[in-house]
Amino acid sequence: MNMGVVEDKDNALYYKIVDKNRVVCLAIVTKYNGYSEDIEINLLETKDGYGGNGYGRAMLEYIIKDLKPKYITIYAVDENAMKFWHHMGFRKVKDSYYGEQMCKKVKKSEIL
Repeated sequence: MNMGVVEDKDNALYYKIVDKNRVVCLAIVTKYNGYSEDIEINLLETKDGYGGNGYGRAMLEYIIKDLKPKYITIYAVDENAMKFWHHMGFRKVKDSYYGEQMCKKVKKSEIL
């Protein structure tokens, strides 16, 4: 399994996980005001048939170690996404036009 930043463009980072020459997980992360202390994960998606194998968790852990954010915000739009993010420690902040807004304060132990 290989993972890393594909592109850093306009305050957005594009991450991917490749396993056996297939992209199995993608993520797009926005750094607020160009800083990485507060980030928003705009997309974290695992390819159909690859869910439940730890790719989403691995991607989230990689992003946290790479950017060392204090807070992460996401918008969950379906039940499976909400379950995943809740399982990862995110809590609902409010409902919005974009979906259920969830946030997580990152612990120092998660960065190390």
